[in-house]
Amino acid sequence: MKKFILPLFFSISLQCSAALTAVFSHSTFNTANNSPYVETYLSIIGNSVEFKKNAENKYQASIEVSLAFLQNNEIVNFKKYNLLSEAIADSNKLKPNFLDIQRFSLKNGNYVLEMQIKDNAFPDKVFKTSQAISVNFPTDSLAFSSIELIEKISKTEMPSVLTKSGFDLVPYVSSYFPDNLNEISFYSEIYNTNKKLGLDEKFIVSYYLESFENKSKMMEYGGFSRQTTSTINVVLGKLDITKLPSGNYFLVLEIRDKLNQLVLADKLFFQRSNPDIGMTIADISSIVIENTFVSQFKTADTLRYLLKVLRPASTQLEADFAMNLTKTDDYKSMQQYLLNFWQKRNAADPELAWQNYVKDVEFVNKHFTAINRPGYTSDRGRVYLQYGAPDARTVFDNEPSSYPYEVWQYYKIDKRTNRRFVFGNFAMAGNDYKLIHSDAVGEVKDSRWQQRLVKRNQQTRNFDTEKANDYFGGNINDNYDNPR
Repeated sequence: MKKFILPLFFSISLQCSAALTAVFSHSTFNTANNSPYVETYLSIIGNSVEFKKNAENKYQASIEVSLAFLQNNEIVNFKKYNLLSEAIADSNKLKPNFLDIQRFSLKNGNYVLEMQIKDNAFPDKVFKTSQAISVNFPTDSLAFSSIELIEKISKTEMPSVLTKSGFDLVPYVSSYFPDNLNEISFYSEIYNTNKKLGLDEKFIVSYYLESFENKSKMMEYGGFSRQTTSTINVVLGKLDITKLPSGNYFLVLEIRDKLNQLVLADKLFFQRSNPDIGMTIADISSIVIENTFVSQFKTADTLRYLLKVLRPASTQLEADFAMNLTKTDDYKSMQQYLLNFWQKRNAADPELAWQNYVKDVEFVNKHFTAINRPGYTSDRGRVYLQYGAPDARTVFDNEPSSYPYEVWQYYKIDKRTNRRFVFGNFAMAGNDYKLIHSDAVGEVKDSRWQQRLVKRNQQTRNFDTEKANDYFGGNINDNYDNPR
């Protein structure tokens, strides 16, 4: 089951410098009679499309959408339709955004969703993309649906595609929360609690925020509900994020039984922008540094470097605060910050946590340093310092017609198994590899990463109609699927 709503942002260059801009995501759900379905959300930015006069002499946009679910290269479900905007009287005024929701019945299994979208005012400009989707709802095991972010909630008066469990839920399609949004609302379903926890048993569903980088729980942002086991249980909640600093986070859901034992958890990645909220010197001024490992660092230059190398392991708030500190000569505050940073990671032995990290920094500086770029600032160095050493790392320097590239595989990242990272060296020298694709949460994703790698000597190829395997002998996908 897909556990994260990962928005797919895309744009299409059109005539007159216009660009179709949209956000796409999907969720998976089950029914009481075990009939799973995928729900797709497509939000079109109104000012990015052409509004033309319709039969009623009003202005309206028309978008052609094709959605196909493939399994073993066979189409198992498909829709092609025109999505119409709200009709407006004046095309010179702000054009409204518009939302489309579709539901597709699918059996348990792995699929590839292929999507095509175009503004009907510019029929030659077609955007295509694809992504993997997994549907997995066992009939007897405890399971979550996807966590769906919600923009608006109201009680159902007339059932529609928005309706779930007696509520009309308008999805919030993005995972980005700007500073003008001060609430995060969400909906999820839990299946088979009656089979796994017992009939008419009580249990607790709790939810809270977690830092993406260091996985620390932020219990001040949380809540819970007491529920009774059923075939389907509903989780509907919201959190005030007015004071949540800028950064990357997880929304975490947990199920605990009547003995308060954790039995299942799920989480959803999101980003927050809140530039008015930040750390201050007062937040660390009470940290005592005497007789601690940081007291050995007595020069501002040394401390500036030590703070800079923390960037891959830092939250956005921490990184911004540390960067501002490095612009000063306040070495005591830098000492206090450094100690506080590692105390939050390992309260019992912050020095040990720091020493282990220093060893990793030394490793990445030795192996991933490029011309005028220390290893800890490189993409490979950042991934290594954030996630640790990969379980498998394979270097491909001599593949025909390809730029040099590496595939890293992690057997497990944050309860997600088999996550991969692809790095490409497009300069062909200098050891400067860029991260071009990953299936890990919060990382860059590019459905055409294979084409980017093989484009070195394939300038005459049509990359819209051909796949990398057509002219790469199948190695590139095999290297990705089976890194050694």
